[in-house]
Amino acid sequence: MFADSDGTCGHRRIAAQPARRGVAAGTELIRLLMRDLGLVACQPRPWRPVTTGQGPAGPIPDLVARDFSADVPGAKMVGDITYIPTWEGWLFLATVIEAYSGRGQTDSSQGRVNTKRRPAFREN
Repeated sequence: MFADSDGTCGHRRIAAQPARRGVAAGTELIRLLMRDLGLVACQPRPWRPVTTGQGPAGPIPDLVARDFSADVPGAKMVGDITYIPTWEGWLFLATVIEAYSGRGQTDSSQGRVNTKRRPAFREN
């Protein structure tokens, strides 16, 4: 059973298999047997999105010079994108804030980031 799981199942999951078949084997017994046999479960790390490295274009310029205020509406817009892990996969959330009023606009998509898509932002 341990080999069938590629070494990822621990003593609790291994103990559940005989219990389903009606064989009495407690988790402590399975844990001790696994220790005696030298079987150690290896939990695979969860997938995380990889941030892209700096390309040949060089560093990204700070176009607003860290000044997030504006004198007229629509003169300055700032934005960000973030990844949010959910039970169904990664949720990509894009936020754009108008610097004059501070009102935010957001759009989210599940699955993959589509750079060619021009989202219809929803006002908050």
